[in-house]
Amino acid sequence: MLIVPCFTSFIAAAVNEPIQKALSEAKALSIIFDGATDTSVAEVEIVYCRIVVDGRPKEYFVGLQDLQHAHSEGVVQALDRAMRQFGCDDWLQKLVGTGSDGASVNVGANNSVRTRLQNGRPYVVNTHCVAHRLELGALQAIKNNPMLQTLEEMFKLLHKHYHYSPKALRELGQIADMMEERIIKPTRLQGTRWLPHIMQASKALMNGYGPILAHFEHVSQAAPGQTTAEVKGRATYLAKKLKDWRVIRFMAFFQDLLEIVSGLSLKFQQSSMTCLDFLDALEAANLQLVELGQGPGQHFSAFQNAVVANDEGDHFYRGAKLTHVDVQQLYNFGDVIDSVQERINGRLDNKDNILCLARVFDTRDWPNTRVDLATYGNNNIESLSVHFAQVLDRLHCNRDQLRPQWLEAKAHLGHRLIANRIQRPTIQDLFQDRDRFSHLLILVDICLTLPVSSAICERGFSAVKRIKSDWRSSLSTQMLNHLLAISIEGPSLEDYDAERAVHLWWTRGQRTRRPQFEAAADHVAPGDQDGEDQLLNFFLQHNHLQLAGQ
Repeated sequence: MLIVPCFTSFIAAAVNEPIQKALSEAKALSIIFDGATDTSVAEVEIVYCRIVVDGRPKEYFVGLQDLQHAHSEGVVQALDRAMRQFGCDDWLQKLVGTGSDGASVNVGANNSVRTRLQNGRPYVVNTHCVAHRLELGALQAIKNNPMLQTLEEMFKLLHKHYHYSPKALRELGQIADMMEERIIKPTRLQGTRWLPHIMQASKALMNGYGPILAHFEHVSQAAPGQTTAEVKGRATYLAKKLKDWRVIRFMAFFQDLLEIVSGLSLKFQQSSMTCLDFLDALEAANLQLVELGQGPGQHFSAFQNAVVANDEGDHFYRGAKLTHVDVQQLYNFGDVIDSVQERINGRLDNKDNILCLARVFDTRDWPNTRVDLATYGNNNIESLSVHFAQVLDRLHCNRDQLRPQWLEAKAHLGHRLIANRIQRPTIQDLFQDRDRFSHLLILVDICLTLPVSSAICERGFSAVKRIKSDWRSSLSTQMLNHLLAISIEGPSLEDYDAERAVHLWWTRGQRTRRPQFEAAADHVAPGDQDGEDQLLNFFLQHNHLQLAGQ
């Protein structure tokens, strides 16, 4: 059965209730937002909130709002409408951070969303999404390297050849079947997952190398009239590049490089990512890149082992004769790795001092000795206390107690840290004793609330595309918000319990709900909650109400 449209709002309300309660209880919050154009060619702004629940950061969908104007004032108005309609009227008082992409309307120095939200709230920390910055740095490195530009052009032509021609894709599948090989359909380079899309495009080409090359050679030799000059020219170009030893060799190295960078991108896209994890993930990727510069990776080694030579001195890779082979050439990709590292680290250079100071709560960085631990982080705590003074005072945090409680926290976690380096304690362990560290945990709450990525907004827009398709482009924003709340925050169909939604439908409907037992309803006084609940149970038992999937 389909969900009755008017009932959808009550299902969404039941889904949102625990989130609204968590928001009302949160000491601080951050908002994450992004803008786009939906299927109906309407400008919309999607809004998420980030709070800390039991020491763990959580991100929740708030709503989608139509933009009256795409300038900074219009975006701020949309954010305000979304938060107030969600029942969080005091969001500006609780606001400590924002997350967005690098559009000038969001993070510009003058008259941007950032400056408007910081007006009267100088402590609000604005973060340019690290996943966006990582992609921008990697793409800038690609633009500066001729061989990387060649691969980018090949990936684009490959996707164009098979995406817009069902005939070409069918022929590729037939060739793969004859060669008894599996292929992945070539994908586009851009998408909501950024660098992993490039990784997928590279993987599709290398895995399907044999069938793809055979198909392009066949198309390049087509008789006049069998294909267009553009298609034939494209096939000739790609077949030539796919037999070029220099290109294939670099592509094998590029796969090893992309595995590191796209893995970092996926980490940055996690909703649980905090400012405590950000630099560790970046440093781990840098170490992997340094290691890759010193010796071949897995994919490059596999390429080298797959290249064979015959008695005439010709070299073959997976059955294809290679050109421009130079077996004496050493593994020398240090300049490419240095360029990628320079661009990525330049883009990800953390210019926000507050995020750097907040890393004091990462126990992985704490000293191993009591002497060093005694004074560790004292200046950080003082600086954070000064920066968030207005917020701490509003939350009735005694800032004079931060230093003593910080020392006590180091004593509480430090002895376990020194005694057991394998199972390390974390700052979240302090939340098990809130009364003891009540003032310090307010500051920890604020720091963990700060977002480092806005990737969740891209996932939200993916949900929008699934729900508001070409066939449903007339959905109102209100109904779309209900459906998004159910889709994004709702439980699975197997775990769904309709009782709360039915109760809301019963008690908050515009019309009185009294089917089949008017007499029983007459005995219930207005406002009698117990009587309402009894009537609801009677209704469920005798009318066998069924929702979608039940």
